[in-house]
Amino acid sequence: MRRHAQRWVTVIVFALAACSSRASGQSLEGETTSTTVGETTTSIAVTASSTTTVTAPAPTTTIVAGPPKVVVTPTGVVLPVLGVEDGGQLHVRTVCGGEASYSGAGKRYNRVQVVLDPGHGGFDPGAVQNGIRESDVNLDVALRTRAYLERAGIDVVLTREFDYYVPFVVRGELALNSNAALFVSIHHNSGRAPLISQPGTEVYYQQLDAKSRRLAGLLWEDVTAALRVHPIQWYGADDAGALFRQGRTGPDFYGVLRRTAGVPATLLEIAYLSNPTEAALVATEAFREESAAAIAHAIERYFNTDDQGAGFSGSRGAARVRTRSSGAGSTPVTLVTLSGS
Repeated sequence: MRRHAQRWVTVIVFALAACSSRASGQSLEGETTSTTVGETTTSIAVTASSTTTVTAPAPTTTIVAGPPKVVVTPTGVVLPVLGVEDGGQLHVRTVCGGEASYSGAGKRYNRVQVVLDPGHGGFDPGAVQNGIRESDVNLDVALRTRAYLERAGIDVVLTREFDYYVPFVVRGELALNSNAALFVSIHHNSGRAPLISQPGTEVYYQQLDAKSRRLAGLLWEDVTAALRVHPIQWYGADDAGALFRQGRTGPDFYGVLRRTAGVPATLLEIAYLSNPTEAALVATEAFREESAAAIAHAIERYFNTDDQGAGFSGSRGAARVRTRSSGAGSTPVTLVTLSGS
């Protein structure tokens, strides 16, 4: 068990050290004179035999009123803007957590209402179960959710637009620097849970924020309503619902909820990839479209109604190191739940 944990930590350190070789390199090198922006396409591999391609809107250079808060480069890297330097260059936070100057092409946002966070990415695929990489389906649902919200006139930024890792500090900064109205981190669950007759969807909220709690209740209500139409045996923990997770030394366990304090934020676990029946649903475009429509509907209700949502549960303690299988017939591996810094 200790050997596996040490190997995991080594992988994380190595990947963070090398992260500029792909994401930062694409965002800050070779683009300062670029004027032609093509279409950005993200391929989502959901099963060993099925691949879905989701086409995101092509980022373009956009003139906005007021200083930009976020810039999306032509390659789809999303960067928080920390300030505007002399000469109009943007002072940005890189995806490795550093700082840099950026003057290239890209879509600039001076107003952001919603930040959608496709959980995991890059060297951190999240759960890999039943032929599905969690980071892939998280991104697919986030892109679909953005499309619904933009059609409703809501300004949306994703924390990533393709498969790369974004540190918690950058995810949080995208929400805080842009003065976003809310932040939703999209995930799919894994692990063992009892078989139940309704979805075991979980939505974590910031313990001390009433708006975060309300957002979680709306998300739980709309997502579970959309999923219930499928008459299957679901996985679900006894305390599933809208809940908070106690941190080891503070009110919130999850790093994205701590780092976004000041913006109502939630972490959504839609369905269990470790349940073969649920995984088969998640692998379909129709199910991911249903999930996205439900998330978007909950967000619109948050803005346009006084509805309080439902499904409120109790609190859950901090996670521990545990073991589980990474797929049918695979060798059990040790997982160290990372709450972030």
